[in-house]
Amino acid sequence: MGRQFLFAAVALFAASALAFADEVVLTPRQLADRIDEQLARRWAVEQIQPAPSASDSEFVRRVHLDLIGRIPRVSETREFLGDKAADKRAKLIERLLTNAQFVSHWSNTWRDIILPAGGNQQASFFVNTLRNWIEQQIRKDVPYDKMVRDLLAAPTNLAQPLPGLPPGQRIATGPLAFFQAQEFKAENLAASTARVFLGVRLECAQCHDHPFAKWSQTDFWGLAAFYSGMQPSNFARPVGGQQPVALKNPGREIKIPGKEKIVKAKFPTGEPPLWQDGAESRSVLAEWVTSKNNPYFARTVANRLWAQCFGLGLLDPCDDEPTDDNPIRHPELLADLTQQFIAHDFDLKYLIRSIMLSQTYQRTSALTHPSQKEPHAFARMPVRGLTPEQLFDSLTTATGYNFQPNQGNQQFVAFNDQSARGQFLSRFAMQERRTETQTSILQALALMNGKFVADATSLRTSNTLAAVADVPFMTVEQKLDTLFLAALSRSPRAEERDRLLTYVQRGGTHNDPGAALADVFWVLLNTSEFLFNH
Repeated sequence: MGRQFLFAAVALFAASALAFADEVVLTPRQLADRIDEQLARRWAVEQIQPAPSASDSEFVRRVHLDLIGRIPRVSETREFLGDKAADKRAKLIERLLTNAQFVSHWSNTWRDIILPAGGNQQASFFVNTLRNWIEQQIRKDVPYDKMVRDLLAAPTNLAQPLPGLPPGQRIATGPLAFFQAQEFKAENLAASTARVFLGVRLECAQCHDHPFAKWSQTDFWGLAAFYSGMQPSNFARPVGGQQPVALKNPGREIKIPGKEKIVKAKFPTGEPPLWQDGAESRSVLAEWVTSKNNPYFARTVANRLWAQCFGLGLLDPCDDEPTDDNPIRHPELLADLTQQFIAHDFDLKYLIRSIMLSQTYQRTSALTHPSQKEPHAFARMPVRGLTPEQLFDSLTTATGYNFQPNQGNQQFVAFNDQSARGQFLSRFAMQERRTETQTSILQALALMNGKFVADATSLRTSNTLAAVADVPFMTVEQKLDTLFLAALSRSPRAEERDRLLTYVQRGGTHNDPGAALADVFWVLLNTSEFLFNH
């Protein structure tokens, strides 16, 4: 039954991909409407009552976090809340898509997808060299298929001197860092390629046939054969005029370790490649992976983009296949997203824009009816944990903290980065970036008692707090309103305003209204409302 389901699912998406040219090419608004229509039909069948639209305060915070990786500034929030235009949400989405911080935030996003945090030390070292290359692609609006094709078929001479190494020694940079992070091992590269770009955990078939899916050991090593022959022997050694990676053979076959069996390169779907004279094996593989006819490639990235916006994929987790126990929750919707992504030539911004224009994305995260409890119904916005970068950048935005990043070479990772950002991110490096985020004791203490947060909420070092506390023409009520806008992108509710107004007017526990305002700000920055995207 399981294999029949998988074959049927693949056939469905293969047919969808092949038929995309016959489909109407939708504008972002039209695709947004189709998203809402698809889900509305499902809700009607399952008797689910969707949540109402998010308030403007919820939306402006959410879309800033999702598009540029930080909460909005007070001025940005006030400008948006004061705008009476009916299309202001669409205009804000468009404005943030062209913001320079969009490039930075989504570079971090794809870096974490391609080289996930928590891997081996080698992967951690090369992660930022890859990130810099990804940033160049996003800044130029390079289509996703071309970005992946260039990554997998990267020239093997992309090496540069590394500060600290002896003269003449080099290290992989840019897309080649992906290969060195995988130690140039064919089996590591095959597993990563399948998981990241095809949404298939093919590594489960590395030692034996997959126990639950259709993949065989031969399928795994057939993919690995495309990477055979890559040798890292010239890295971190004097290279002179040599290529930093040598190819012993064209990468068309590989021997299964521990066996005498030789496996020829073939695609996971079973068909052999059509070799042309002089064809480089990785280029042949890259063309197949990124083909419009590949039933896995477009579906996987469409699902990943949905998950980035909602915290959950339509198929979840995003790097695994559908099964009887874990089917695609809304297959018609995922097929629509996949088809339109292909029809728009793998334009990442097109799909992000379409999803965010939908009523589904713009619903509140508040549970307003018991039928909304199932998160995969997407009847309300799931609550998501912030990434470490989102959390740090939101703290600096809220507090006006004058963080100055290192001005040296940013191309390489510093293992012992003692800057405020470096220490903060290392503390939160293993933060789970999905809907069920657990904060460790050390992470909680870093927020409540850490030096960075202490400085950022001090009257002496927080620009936001100092400016609010010292302004003579603002009432206490207006000061509270500004701090709420800075931290939570909303004004205080009546009960919050009354309670905190009394606290500040009495001087808090220090008999000092300024110190009392600092207490209020510290509390706001440690609330779950600040620490989560909702």
